[in-house]
Amino acid sequence: MSSLQEQLATLRARISKIEHKYAVSPPDRPPELPKPAFAYVEEWLTGQEVTTEYGKHFETEKLYEHHRHHGSADIGALADLPHDLFDALEIAKAAPEEWAFLDTETTGLAGGSGTCAFLVGVGRIT
Repeated sequence: MSSLQEQLATLRARISKIEHKYAVSPPDRPPELPKPAFAYVEEWLTGQEVTTEYGKHFETEKLYEHHRHHGSADIGALADLPHDLFDALEIAKAAPEEWAFLDTETTGLAGGSGTCAFLVGVGRIT
């Protein structure tokens, strides 16, 4: 039996060496992650933080000359639209200078619940 015991001991020692050879030891400490790069909106835009009864938001204003284009639209041409353009609607008496153009960017991809606006733009003619 001692021969069998010796063989088993020898095999166990060989297996142990193989396991030790290929074992991966964990690092002493996890590698340091790079610091996240971020900037505050105030670093990019002029404006101010405004507090209302609904919370805080950042507000900025940018004025464009009437001769400017935004994409393919001539901004100045908006003021030349006829005042009776919306006669069939409730806002029939609103002059172009009283119109508001709203644009939103939201978190929702499917248009369902949980959608939040994170950027809201309002344009008007002055």
